[in-house]
Amino acid sequence: MHNPCRLRLYLPCWAAATALGAILAGCDTPFAVSNTTILVPIAGGQKVEVTYGKNGPEMARKDGVQMEAASMDLSADKKHLVYLFKIAFKNGVVPQRLTIEDLTDDPAQTVVEDGAPSLKDGHWVAVRVDRGPNDPTLAWIKTVDDSMRIYRTTVTLADGSQVVLDQPVSYPAYLKAAIRKAVGLDY
Repeated sequence: MHNPCRLRLYLPCWAAATALGAILAGCDTPFAVSNTTILVPIAGGQKVEVTYGKNGPEMARKDGVQMEAASMDLSADKKHLVYLFKIAFKNGVVPQRLTIEDLTDDPAQTVVEDGAPSLKDGHWVAVRVDRGPNDPTLAWIKTVDDSMRIYRTTVTLADGSQVVLDQPVSYPAYLKAAIRKAVGLDY
């Protein structure tokens, strides 16, 4: 049975809905349509390329490391938000350290830091850390317009080398409004 109080913000579904809404509304937003690459500004005045496939922003992959999920959910008490990330490691790649940062605004915010990541069936899943609605990593949720967040995952391997993935996630304004209401930030 569907639980309407449960919010799952899966990247492909919401990104596609946002892109379609922007097209139908004829508005100028940072969201694009399929097979399009745009430059998105991030912290420090830099820009990253965001490529849209048929289901929204493409999932980042590089050197045997692939982002499989970037989402958000309500905590069990419905008063906090939880970032959820799932990363696949292929071809014998084993992480020694993993950090995920939100690079969208200055200063960049660390979202997840795992100094000893463990894999299950070749996958790493972010430790669930509840974040209160006033947590600085969630300040963007209080804005009323569409948002695109850029999450940078830095994986340090056993030999000291690093694999860096930049993952865009789209959050439409109507979804952010539902999140604010769910955690008591509606005003």
